[in-house]
Amino acid sequence: MHIFVCPMNQVYMFQRFLLLLALPLGFGASFAQKNTTVIPDFIRRDSIQIVRDQWGVPHIYAPTDAEAAYGLAWANAEDDFVTMQSILLIAKGMNGLASGVDGAKIDYAVGLLGVQKEIDKRYNEVVSPAFDRYLQGFCAGVNRYAELHPEEVQVKKAFPVGPKDILAGYTLGLALMSDLQEGLTQILDNKLPPITEQKPEGSNGFALAPHKTTDGKAYIAINSHQPLDGVFSWYEAHMVSGEGMNILGGVFPGACVIGHGVNENIAWAHTLSYPDSYDIYKLDMHPRKKNWYRYDGEWKKLQKNNIKLRVRFPKSGIRLGISKAAFRSEHGPVMKTKHGAYAIRMPAFFKLNAAEQWFRMNKARSLSEFRSALQMQGLPCFNIIYADKGGNIMYLNNVLLPHRKPGYDWKKVLPGNSSELVWKPAFIPIDSLPAVVNPVSGYVYNANSTPFRSSGERDNPDPAAFPREMGLQTQHWNRARRLEKLFGEKEQFSYEDFVNIKYDRTYPDTLFFFSTIDSLFALDEKQYPDIADAIGMLKRWDKKGDTSSVEASMFYLSWVYFNKRTGSVHFNEEKITTHSCAYYAECLRDAKKHLLTYFGTINVPLGRLQRLRRGNVDLPLGGMPDMLRAMYSSPRADGTLAPWAGDSYIMLVKFGADGPEIETVNAYGASARPGSEHYTDQMQLFVNQQCKPMTLDWKNVLKNAVKVYNPE
Repeated sequence: MHIFVCPMNQVYMFQRFLLLLALPLGFGASFAQKNTTVIPDFIRRDSIQIVRDQWGVPHIYAPTDAEAAYGLAWANAEDDFVTMQSILLIAKGMNGLASGVDGAKIDYAVGLLGVQKEIDKRYNEVVSPAFDRYLQGFCAGVNRYAELHPEEVQVKKAFPVGPKDILAGYTLGLALMSDLQEGLTQILDNKLPPITEQKPEGSNGFALAPHKTTDGKAYIAINSHQPLDGVFSWYEAHMVSGEGMNILGGVFPGACVIGHGVNENIAWAHTLSYPDSYDIYKLDMHPRKKNWYRYDGEWKKLQKNNIKLRVRFPKSGIRLGISKAAFRSEHGPVMKTKHGAYAIRMPAFFKLNAAEQWFRMNKARSLSEFRSALQMQGLPCFNIIYADKGGNIMYLNNVLLPHRKPGYDWKKVLPGNSSELVWKPAFIPIDSLPAVVNPVSGYVYNANSTPFRSSGERDNPDPAAFPREMGLQTQHWNRARRLEKLFGEKEQFSYEDFVNIKYDRTYPDTLFFFSTIDSLFALDEKQYPDIADAIGMLKRWDKKGDTSSVEASMFYLSWVYFNKRTGSVHFNEEKITTHSCAYYAECLRDAKKHLLTYFGTINVPLGRLQRLRRGNVDLPLGGMPDMLRAMYSSPRADGTLAPWAGDSYIMLVKFGADGPEIETVNAYGASARPGSEHYTDQMQLFVNQQCKPMTLDWKNVLKNAVKVYNPE
């Protein structure tokens, strides 16, 4: 999984959607109000147990799934209510009340997409009665916490939260993960036609079959690369109910179900996939009649909707009401720019059942039940790596793609005047997507890489079997190439081997994601005598991202300045950007200057340069971009590098006859509250590449409990 996964801040910040907001129309009303939480009669709070272990991780037991959801909401709010509210405010179109003008720009984007209206219209169609109860239980937990802790509430009018708000949050988040922001900014920045340039940041997932391991157990590594903080960071939780739920894993703050993890029978990992996930149409606008466009030989008028935005100015506290027009065509949301009017159409807009699909995945007990849950097709952009107690392993390129008309280049801008290019919201079924199940090679993997290289050579899906217009990914990054090499080196792997692969900190011999940044290693010391020492360091480097490596620091900073100069570090096998030797020399010159300015020497170990900091804890951190031990960092004011994404929540599982053996670690700790003892208590484990043992056995949970209580 990747929220990440591209350089995203909390919500991808849609600031580029508007250069200016419309002038205020008038003062808004005061939004303060008192809410009394209505707790459904099927939620019995005194029957819900929250057990905190020595790491502060919440283990939640309740007689019903809905009551367990209440417990999850309460525990998450105790640990990170600030972040929970961030996605809620976006989903409700109230971010302007918390973040001022920039927040209102995000609210406009939400209104433009029309997510809330679609959910209002289709809620009863897409949500089962059982999951509606679950959502009600979760919302009651959020609302009760807000009621009892009003001093923590950012926008009072945002409460109470309802089930539709939760679905809106999921829909928006998944659209963002499906590269929505890329498509929209391409339109607004006039960077068309769009070329799908994938991002080499991302996630790892890999599994070994029992015949591939020395102890005869199936192994799986669950290792998404997400931001270390914010709405797309991982929160660890364990949920148990009397209705068959027993799941441990990662959940985003404010989300109501485990996103990936392990239950007593199965485990799965997600990585983001990057197919052609959206289509852009240029509308043929009427030369004289405003807001009319040609469609199937006739003129049609754009649908207009006035979006009411509310803005609070933090310094003055003044709140204003603002109105902005938004438009839609038969294709989808429309953006009117100086260079034309464009519509965007994305499969993720049409699926509102992601949360319920994850709920069913949480409770699946076998590969067949898991695949049954996948038939809902609510997850638009994820690869899945799977393993289970029965020894099955699977890779699935689980993407949501339409049936596009052959004969067109769907990666380019499409003519918007014909309905034949406006695909119907009926999507390519799961069974027609690239997959590998129980391969002879005994392993499956993905690192945001092509589905056509996901196992041993004999087991890989055949690209020729999939139509070109599907737009499936062809890129294969450094992490994937490294996994491919490591899994091909041995017939069997011990668990120690497996762990070492997960934490591997070595690049392949040739880099495959920095445009042609490999040219750094070919610079001539005689031609650039002022950086001859830095060039020599790169040529001596063993391409390992260890904390002791001074050469790694020089390369990392060269990458930082290369990225700063180019504005992107994308790699596309069809379009490789080249630069002059002088260009790369400047990047290396900047790196050397950085080290001399802030450290007084160019011999700076990576562990001194890259520091994991939170509160009063400051630790050296290894790993680099697109290594299996992936870290993505940016410069601080003191010249060190601050990791913001990469390895964050890690889970390693081995399945034997008695069920799963589990170990996990999170980058910081279970709590995002600075005063908590669990704010930083996993950091040392994390930098040491160690994990903590975890269990699904409720007796053991209680045996090792530090605190047991009921939510209020």
